[in-house]
Amino acid sequence: MAFVKMKIIVRTCLSAVLLILSVQNCYSMVVKGNLHTQTNWEFLARFCFLSDIGRLRFHFEYPVVT
Repeated sequence: MAFVKMKIIVRTCLSAVLLILSVQNCYSMVVKGNLHTQTNWEFLARFCFLSDIGRLRFHFEYPVVT
């Protein structure tokens, strides 16, 4: 019985080590603020996005003009 418990502990520790080693660095950029302009196009920020390995999430809010 003690051998089975030791085997489970070793597997758990090995799994934890492998998980920690498999974590990669992640770089992100968050841009928040208010933009008030009368032009049709405005430069917000410069960034590089690799669609094969990344994910881009964006959210725009704008007032409804009546």
